[in-house]
Amino acid sequence: MQKNDVLSALWGVELLRVDYAGQVVCDAHSGSIVLCANESNIARLECLASFTSVLKSVAGGKDKYNIQSAQAGILNALENLKMPRNELILALSRLNEVGILDLKYLEVLKSFMLGLNYDELSSPSASNTSFKRSMGELNEIAKELSLLCDKSMGSRLQKAINSANNANFSLALSGVVNAGKSSLLNALIAQNLLGVSNIPQTAAICALKYSDEPYAKIEFFSTDEQGQLPKKELKDINISLDELPKYTAASSELAQYVKLCTLGINAEILSGIDIIDTPGIDDAIKAREELSANYLKSCDSLLYLMNAAQAASAKDMAFLRDIVLTSKNSEILVLLTHIDKLSEAERLSVLEYTQRSVLEELGELNEELAKNIKYFLVSAPANIGINELKAHLFASFFGESSKKASIILNAYKKELGLIAGTLFSEFESELRALNASGAKANDEISKLKAQASQLELALNDSEQKIANITNSLKDEKISTQNEISAISSKIADRVMNEVKYRSAKKQKADNDLLFAIANSAISDFLIDLFRDKRRILELKLESFALNLKELLNDFSFKMPDFKEYIGSKELKIEQESLKNAIKEALKSSDLSKNSSALKSALNEFLSSLDLEGQIISLLSECAKDFKNSLENSLKELKEHFASQNEKILEFLSKNEQKSADLSQNAKLCAQNLNKAKELKERLEKC
Repeated sequence: MQKNDVLSALWGVELLRVDYAGQVVCDAHSGSIVLCANESNIARLECLASFTSVLKSVAGGKDKYNIQSAQAGILNALENLKMPRNELILALSRLNEVGILDLKYLEVLKSFMLGLNYDELSSPSASNTSFKRSMGELNEIAKELSLLCDKSMGSRLQKAINSANNANFSLALSGVVNAGKSSLLNALIAQNLLGVSNIPQTAAICALKYSDEPYAKIEFFSTDEQGQLPKKELKDINISLDELPKYTAASSELAQYVKLCTLGINAEILSGIDIIDTPGIDDAIKAREELSANYLKSCDSLLYLMNAAQAASAKDMAFLRDIVLTSKNSEILVLLTHIDKLSEAERLSVLEYTQRSVLEELGELNEELAKNIKYFLVSAPANIGINELKAHLFASFFGESSKKASIILNAYKKELGLIAGTLFSEFESELRALNASGAKANDEISKLKAQASQLELALNDSEQKIANITNSLKDEKISTQNEISAISSKIADRVMNEVKYRSAKKQKADNDLLFAIANSAISDFLIDLFRDKRRILELKLESFALNLKELLNDFSFKMPDFKEYIGSKELKIEQESLKNAIKEALKSSDLSKNSSALKSALNEFLSSLDLEGQIISLLSECAKDFKNSLENSLKELKEHFASQNEKILEFLSKNEQKSADLSQNAKLCAQNLNKAKELKERLEKC
């Protein structure tokens, strides 16, 4: 069914000539109100204030042309996966139940929506993936630039190419037993691989990565990580897929020692996306549970599977609460699986119940995130909803609105621009030398030597200045007492929210979960604290970097993310001390006293962490990175000057060659100069 067929069924002879090319994107509730308008109910709807209000914001007015144009735009957005199909069907069904939308019109709209299979959008190489197109354009420019590069510049170009093209997105999967993860993974990779005898059958974490040739790598727990297991000294091993049962089958003695199983698979979806299948919850091995939690917290998108017949169970809700409390996922998708076993009415009922349950459970913790969770009805064996899910993932990762894709492309484009600019300057200098007399060529050499000398002085000067900056940090007075007090209150509020929630359900709060909430909150808030403090160093380095811009071809330095530093340096937090402090503070049955005691305990605990010293230590590391970045830039420029110097010396050694040869060299150099200029202009248009 086409879009014009839908509007013809809704409006009959009252259908106007509207534009079917535009898109209208809105929430499911507003979209259902616009779509429900038709020839039989329009007069009644125009009397409703709520209908008029929605039309004003979505359609721009309540005349029939605006309404029909908005309806065409919504249908177009549905085709391009800009609107949530299942939520929209559910919202329209509710309007039918209250008598606003007749059943025959509901069936027309449902027929169109359920007929969308998203085949064209469900491939990462689809033409609508702007990230792939842009990356292809930049790669083509990089390929042409490589023909102009010498060895030194070629090495720099190759680094840029590798960095941009190896920047993968991460997709983590989790769910309770029998949620259908293996079937879903088979559907995503378009191979009947997972869940068969030679694939991990234990709680081991399984990472799927792209590889032209299939392989498997088994990583084992160290003896320190093996906990209560009998100690075994095991070395990581690379094996074929056929050998996996020896290490991962439930009957294997070694299965319980497997920390991570990495599978290399030639599957289209893995080109740019790493898929991590995690146990997620209730892992008997503590080290594996922690590793799984780290994957779930840091992934770009999390897929949580619920069996539609048992959706929104207590275990499901506990998992989602923990994810919201302890991580900052960019996107959470809830997949209701095995829907082929349910009728259409049952599917909508399950979807509505799950949405309501999740919103009630998570709304008080993070209402915005709870409302933005997306829901998919899927059945891998019956191939229901798989293309829609794939299309959403590719749009989310590689589409125009993807922040991570934008960062990758902009960084790549900037580096290619700098390389093209440097080559342009080099060819200009070389062409001048080729067209000059021997004396002028000697002038060019003198100029290059002066620039090299200037670089040497800049390097010596920079080392002294950075040393002074680093030393001054030790004398910097960084007061954290006020911040600690505010952070303590915020962490206490998070913990008490969980305590009050359990109390309202007449349940005892789990001490381990309370500790996890507090521990995660400490990390989050301290990252924010350290980020604020880094401005002290930024102001000093910014001024210094500005003075270097002209000399170093727009030299710039991006301050590192303190989250990475904290992850690598690990704050010295005594875990048991924190656990005991929380447990002691919450021993009273009076929630008000507990809250006050918890704030005091957390304030005392944070004050003991020597945050001032740790902040200064991290700032010093940033200064060191700045120095290394500067030295690398200076080194690259010196190599380029040396290369140019060598070319001019070569010219001087052959200055008695025939003028025809000189003319030919000048012509080639001019061609290279024009090519570098052309590539610069193409980059500016990308």
